[in-house]
Amino acid sequence: MPYADLYQKKPIKIPSVLAVVMVAAASFFVMNFFISDPQSTKAVKKNVISLDTSNVSSSKANVVWRTSEQELGVVLYGTAKQKLSNVASDQRDSPNARQKYFNHSVIINNLQPNTEYFYSITNEKELLSINDSTVFNFKTAPIDNRINSLKPTYGIVVSSSGSPEPNVLVILRHESSIPLSTISKNSGEWLMPLNGLLNSDTLTLSTPALTTKVTIQLYDEKGHTSTLTTPIQLASPISDSIRMGDNYSLPEDSAVLGTSVESANSVSSNGNTNAGF
Repeated sequence: MPYADLYQKKPIKIPSVLAVVMVAAASFFVMNFFISDPQSTKAVKKNVISLDTSNVSSSKANVVWRTSEQELGVVLYGTAKQKLSNVASDQRDSPNARQKYFNHSVIINNLQPNTEYFYSITNEKELLSINDSTVFNFKTAPIDNRINSLKPTYGIVVSSSGSPEPNVLVILRHESSIPLSTISKNSGEWLMPLNGLLNSDTLTLSTPALTTKVTIQLYDEKGHTSTLTTPIQLASPISDSIRMGDNYSLPEDSAVLGTSVESANSVSSNGNTNAGF
């Protein structure tokens, strides 16, 4: 069942589902409060460390952000700044199982090509702001069936003890391109296709050289960060596991991670904002 449908259900008088209906009704009231005028509400919380619009195509986009405390993550969006009437929740959530995270990832599907969208992020109680803004924007790409020849970048992320690390937010940044992002699986594995990489200015296909360097940032749910700088040709795959808390830099002539450049033991407060405003 789509997440938005949860707010549209009518009360059911069957006792076994009464509690579910009450929760849905309460949530519906809260969301209507935000949707009616997201900019005028005084319920604003300033706990966003970074915000990115990633994985943009002609029909979808991925909003990812990091907060200083664990909470629910919801995106309200629409084509009018004053009417954010659509709802999307974290990609790991379902109507019956929702969790609070430090690192949030919401995929927005079924978008129109070459169209500007506005959105706000909330924890269902408050709008979340960054740089004193609560409404952000992005534009979808025009329809273009071309792809480049780049292979996906993928790898495995592990904890400081060497065990697979799930729910790690992974963001790939390439100069002049829209960021890519993903969430690591329970096995610690992550993957990001590069064949749809878009130029951030023109929203057209980007085809960087294999020797071009990209930066991969990783954020776990324990407050650890890691950064990997590598040429594209050494990112398919990343040969060794990335250990959270360590930073790496791969030379162009080596496919081995080797020793880390430095240790990164906590989340930095200097996050990036790449959300249109």
